[in-house]
Amino acid sequence: MALFLALLVGLSAAQERASTKARLLNGNQIMSADDYPIESLRKNESGAVTVKLAVNPSGAITSCTIVKSSGHSALDEKTCALFQERGKFQPATDDSGNAIASEVTQKVGWKLVDNEMSMPRTDWMMRMTVALGSDGGIISCKFDSSGLVARPGNCSMPGRHSMDASPVPTGYAINETFFYSADPDSAPKAPDLSGAQLASRQVSRVTISPDGQVIACAPVSYSGSSSVQRDRCDTVSNFRFAPAAEGSGPFIGTLVQSDYVSGTAAN
Repeated sequence: MALFLALLVGLSAAQERASTKARLLNGNQIMSADDYPIESLRKNESGAVTVKLAVNPSGAITSCTIVKSSGHSALDEKTCALFQERGKFQPATDDSGNAIASEVTQKVGWKLVDNEMSMPRTDWMMRMTVALGSDGGIISCKFDSSGLVARPGNCSMPGRHSMDASPVPTGYAINETFFYSADPDSAPKAPDLSGAQLASRQVSRVTISPDGQVIACAPVSYSGSSSVQRDRCDTVSNFRFAPAAEGSGPFIGTLVQSDYVSGTAAN
């Protein structure tokens, strides 16, 4: 699954009159695949949302208005909620350099990718590596896997494209998932990435029905920074596994989901 976040070209009249425009400082931290509304995952909903954000002189978002709906209320409401909870702006300024209130229009695309892909019941791994510029923008994204059917070598992540003049990455954000076809009590420990700092990890016991649906998920352990831990079992509902042989019962496996940072992303 992937999400896409992009700034619209058009600006509000208040923004156009500003000497310097309000600038989103943490576009790559607004959304992640974990934020996809569970209701929308179950209904296979996707679409683009255009919102207008009111930014005060302190750079905080004071209101969010849906300008163009995705056609799905869950996606629209989640978009505004995430911007208001996490968005941080450098405020617009007037000709004298004083911070002023302004309005910014942004477009967010929610899109499910490979959600019909059948995951094997044998051991597999997938890793997504996002290269970040010195301004925190995304330079590139790479997908690697083992034990899975071949997938495209590129990917997309939420956040703005880097405006950094240098194409050389200054840091990386890495998301990694291991699946082991064994109960957590007997599953191997997922290896740590060399040269990267573990930000968070969740080990979960997942129960898979004979037809490949995840029918239960329970966290077993957490590690890494406690400040960024969150229950990731909700995201597992979008996984589909290969069906079992006729007459088989539910199957229990282990899912290890980890986030790493390296370079300036670790600071």
